[in-house]
Amino acid sequence: MLTFRVDKENNILFINIIGMTPKDKLAEYINEFSQKCSEFKKEFIIVNDMSLCKISSEYDVEVMCKLSQMMLQKFSISKVIRITGANTENLKKLMRTDKKIGLQNIHYASTRKEAEALWSKVSE
Repeated sequence: MLTFRVDKENNILFINIIGMTPKDKLAEYINEFSQKCSEFKKEFIIVNDMSLCKISSEYDVEVMCKLSQMMLQKFSISKVIRITGANTENLKKLMRTDKKIGLQNIHYASTRKEAEALWSKVSE
């Protein structure tokens, strides 16, 4: 399941991914994501909380990373901050795939507090 929260004041889109994202819901989530992105000023930040996300395969990771790449190109996103939680295996998969497809402007945090420090630093 994906949930979105828009913080226009700080120019941040918060995305929470909980559990697994069903493939049949992916198009719906992409449309909602695109709609939310179009509400922002240029150079906004995405904070993606994946700490409760269940990644079932390398293919799922690659799909998520390619979607991130597509959105970075389509919208004026300055940074993506991924909150990965304590699951180091998910972090390793994401970092490996991000590097493989050449994603840039991606930052990783294990907690929301770490992520907050990153978006505060980015906003300055």
